[in-house]
Amino acid sequence: MPAAGRPAQSIPAVDVTPRALTRDRILFAGLGVVEERGLDALDLATVARALHVLPRTLQRFMREEEIRSVVIDDIFGRLPTVSVGRNWRWRLESWARRMRRWLLEYPGLPGYLEAVHLERDETLGLLDAIVGLLQEAGVADDELFYLASSFLCFVCQRVDGERQMGLQLGDGGPGSPSGDDAWTRLPSNLAEPVSAYASKDAETHFNTGIRVVLDGIGRQGRRSRTRGSGGS
Repeated sequence: MPAAGRPAQSIPAVDVTPRALTRDRILFAGLGVVEERGLDALDLATVARALHVLPRTLQRFMREEEIRSVVIDDIFGRLPTVSVGRNWRWRLESWARRMRRWLLEYPGLPGYLEAVHLERDETLGLLDAIVGLLQEAGVADDELFYLASSFLCFVCQRVDGERQMGLQLGDGGPGSPSGDDAWTRLPSNLAEPVSAYASKDAETHFNTGIRVVLDGIGRQGRRSRTRGSGGS
């Protein structure tokens, strides 16, 4: 019997038969790796350790690329969709809040999603829904998809940089992306030092930024309608 107070020994990896592994067990272990260590840690060796098997054993059942695909597909299957009902602004703000909670569950996901959002069916469907709401807001047709994509990236970037975010300030609404920023200009009511934001509640900080952007989208829609009325 081990002496009192002695730390428990880690479970050693064993070479089991592939029949002892199942797709569900591998998926569960892979999700655990992402939730605890981030998307970048999702590889064959790390998942094998979580399953307490040798990497070569796991590889006989499922290759690393397959593991990543299965886990990422499962995560994207939980992608928050745009709610129905009410007006465009309420629906976009509600979606952004749910999107934040989803992104925070999986470290590393915001950057990954931003990189692949034009490649996956799930995010393309989401962009179509956002385009519909921007249309309702009055945004011009030639600006719809670009603005929808930028808004999605903006949400990802705010979640990714919640604790150490720098803001570029201005007097207008959303502008064109530049570098790593989804918007190059944000209203002056956010003109506080980054150090002041660091001490604030992260969720409040996020929600404030989303409302500011939605204000800008509303102004952009009204300008588009005004131009359209003037040209008719």
